[in-house]
Amino acid sequence: MTVARNQHFSSAAQQLQVAQPAVSRTIRALEKELGVTLFKRSSRSVELTQEGRLFQSEIEQAANQIDHAVMMVQEAAKGHAGYLRIGYTDFAIEGRIPIILKEFRSRYQHVKLEVRASYTDKMLLDLRENRIDIGFVMGPIESPELSTLLVQNDRFVLVVSDSHPLAETVELRLADLDGEPLILGDREIWAPYLRKVEAICKDAGFVPNVVQEADTIESIFAFVASGMGSSIYVERAFNYNPPGICIRHFQGLDSSISSEMVWRSDNQSLVVRNFVELSTELVSG
Repeated sequence: MTVARNQHFSSAAQQLQVAQPAVSRTIRALEKELGVTLFKRSSRSVELTQEGRLFQSEIEQAANQIDHAVMMVQEAAKGHAGYLRIGYTDFAIEGRIPIILKEFRSRYQHVKLEVRASYTDKMLLDLRENRIDIGFVMGPIESPELSTLLVQNDRFVLVVSDSHPLAETVELRLADLDGEPLILGDREIWAPYLRKVEAICKDAGFVPNVVQEADTIESIFAFVASGMGSSIYVERAFNYNPPGICIRHFQGLDSSISSEMVWRSDNQSLVVRNFVELSTELVSG
């Protein structure tokens, strides 16, 4: 590469701080190994052949890739490069996750993020079996092998068709839903959420009358808008504000549901550590 750039053996030798005959012997040995002539030589100049120009281009790309590899491994040693696998629930993605991801990508541009939707019970299993690094789940999570960070708390609200009588109730209470047809999340996917809903309904003196289950928030809202029933959701529903739907706070209901960031306590990854530190900074701020 040095001879090719200088187009001169003496200048290349001087730059490499070796004797010119050594440079000449090395080039001849290289040409013999490749089976091609890399340089046209004369008493006054050295010029790259067509093969020489191609070889120069290819090895410069290889050298650049090596430089990049060196830089990346040094960044990885500081937790500034690598991979991070993240799972999240619908509740969490409506809250602080987009802010956390945006700031992390801005600070750690060489970390590749793999982010996918999931549900709490599956993410806890995936964490324990090392299929993901970070999970944004419904809390509270109590496990000695997992570390947690409270990301947000959400109060419960009523999601009801705007033509439903409850949409106009002055002081809405949870007990007003006794006997009302309800649309809630799928029991397998929304298990922690449903346990919380069933608990607050029990405290209010009734068992929820579930007439329809749905996989996604969008499906729940669509069923509500169609008049099939109402839903108990969290106040993040105000972020959607879909047509045909009224969202109401309950009077006298202090219960809330938490979203937590969870990771393995024994995970020594510097990328994970940096993500946790940044998330803690943003949540506490």
